This record gives sequence, structure tokens and C-alpha cells, in this order.
Amino acid sequence: EQKRMEDATRKEILGAFKKDDSGLAGFSSNQLTAICNAMTLVKVPTNEILCDCVEGIYYVCSGSIKNAKTEKVVPTGTIFGTDSVFAGSSSTGSDKIVATSPSSVWHIHRQLFQAVLIRQTKDNDSKRSKVLSAIPMLAPLSAAQQRKVAAVMQKTKFSPHEVIIK
Repeated sequence: EQKRMEDATRKEILGAFKKDDSGLAGFSSNQLTAICNAMTLVKVPTNEILCDCVEGIYYVCSGSIKNAKTEKVVPTGTIFGTDSVFAGSSSTGSDKIVATSPSSVWHIHRQLFQAVLIRQTKDNDSKRSKVLSAIPMLAPLSAAQQRKVAAVMQKTKFSPHEVIIK
């Protein structure tokens, strides 16, 4: 049975994502939340292998793990593996990741990561297309044309009484 991520943990992971310098920080809050919601909790006993190679994003929720080859320790509150989702291959080759203490790690495989982003993009485009079809001037556009317009739309917030068009 898959454990549901607690709100406090989601907030921690989202904070780590936003500080990440690999590219995650550029994603929308909706995309990052969708990624969090798709993550799986893995409990790893001391000296047990978490993975034979890094293929996805990992967040060490508790405990400590290390790269068995380099001996580099990954402490609690740290994300790793982002290179593997952007590069399309494992970032550490065949390096084993081992728990140095009982650890809880949230993980999303790179293929699931990509699928979540594709679904999120399609959902956003679909919502935008519905908005466009409700605008009389844009309603005559074909679905394909509406998707193209939707893909380049940007959300802008205006304050009350702000002049939008002069």
C-alpha cells in the first residue's frame, strides 16, 4: 500500500525543488506539486541498497544514504538524481546508493516524471483552449490553432482598478 505524502513533507520537497539549480526551479508550482504527488516512499534499512543506479529524483526524508563507490553521503533534506531526469540516463552509472542508517526516501522514476509533466502540460493546454474557445474573436480557430495559442499564453495578474488597455 502506497503511503500518502504528508503536507509538511510536500512543503519540504517543494522548497528543495525550488532551490535546485538543475532546472526544477523553473517549473510551475502546479508541475512541482504534480511531481510530488507522483513520488513513492521507499524505506531502506541500514546497509541495504536503495538503487543500483540513479534513475529519477530522490528526496531523503529521514536517515542518511551514500554512494557506495564515492562514499559521498547524502543527508536528510537533500534531493539528488535531477541530472538523470534531464539527461535521460542515470547520472551515476552503476554506482549503488546505500543507506547508512534506517532511511525514508521519496522517489519518482524519470519515466514517470516525464509522463507527469506531459499530462500536466496537456491539462493546462486543455484549460487554456477552453478559455480561448469562449472568446468570440478566437472561437473560429481550429483546435490545433487554439492549442498553439494556448501553448504561448502567459498568466498575468492585475490589481483591482488597474488599467489594462488604454
